[in-house]
Amino acid sequence: AQVYPGQYSFFGNLNYSIYPEKQSIIRMGPTFDFNHTYIPGGTNTDRSYTLGYSFAFNNASSMGINYNHVYQRLTNSFNLLDPDQFTGFLEGEEYDWNAFSIVYRSNPRRAFYYRLSSSFGGFYNGDNFNLSGEFTYRYQPYGNVALRFDFNDLRLPENYGQEQLFLIGPRIDLTFTDKIFLTTYVQYNNVLDNINLNARFQWRYQPASDLFIVYTENYLPQNISSKNRALVLKLTYWLNI
Repeated sequence: AQVYPGQYSFFGNLNYSIYPEKQSIIRMGPTFDFNHTYIPGGTNTDRSYTLGYSFAFNNASSMGINYNHVYQRLTNSFNLLDPDQFTGFLEGEEYDWNAFSIVYRSNPRRAFYYRLSSSFGGFYNGDNFNLSGEFTYRYQPYGNVALRFDFNDLRLPENYGQEQLFLIGPRIDLTFTDKIFLTTYVQYNNVLDNINLNARFQWRYQPASDLFIVYTENYLPQNISSKNRALVLKLTYWLNI
């Protein structure tokens, strides 16, 4: 087995804020982010630069538009799709690409709020279009319901594969008391052709001490037949010494 040798990184952010007189926008301005990652020995494995422009609106919603440049030197071999059909990416190979992205977050103070984002441009040795988001309805104090989705139109060179990847997952968080909680989500992944169910019961019987009961099961979507299932119990206790 290969052991990852560790890493060290440095990162930073610069931004310039403008406070316009227009009441619908309380703040806007350019931003710049950078991130470099190295492994012992000094090899630069990852670096990214993001130049953007952000808006903060008076109703607490926000939006950002970004241009991204990414470089990666692979420390492990992997395959994005099916290793039995397509060529994989090999350890030591180097890739760099550019992409544009936009993200919008609605007012999180409302009972119903959402986040939408999209990006398009390069991705390793090909291109990718992404559309993702999450819709949430909060019903205080009992919990919230959310729906998350992620779509990728991945266009790599023919021998590396071209695929449309889709993931969708509803989630329910329930608060029965200030000590008893239940979280349940279902997730469908078209690449793995799998439906996953996960339910977690939590009882906080004293501060920083919890009992968790987790049930998970995977299904074939064609006939909703079970592939595997598991029931896990976890107990934590805080020793105040």
